[in-house]
Amino acid sequence: MASKSGHPTVNAQKFLRDFARVGAPLIHQLITLRKMTGERQCDIAKRMKVTPAAISLVESGKRKGTVDTINRYAHALGLRLVLVPKETL
Repeated sequence: MASKSGHPTVNAQKFLRDFARVGAPLIHQLITLRKMTGERQCDIAKRMKVTPAAISLVESGKRKGTVDTINRYAHALGLRLVLVPKETL
């Protein structure tokens, strides 16, 4: 199955859960998911209403990604950031 952009769809929930098990930081998970879905930094930047340079800084680690930034990045990918008690994992 393909997305509107013609790129293959990804089960984001399963991907992020599996990626988290190996201890990858959340921003790295989101970057990988962005690339897997064919999204570009400029696509994410447009949805977040920031410059592509700002996305590049966060992705490269040159700018700290705040919880708000990570949440907005996830939202730009069509995801929702949810915190749950660790007992439920």
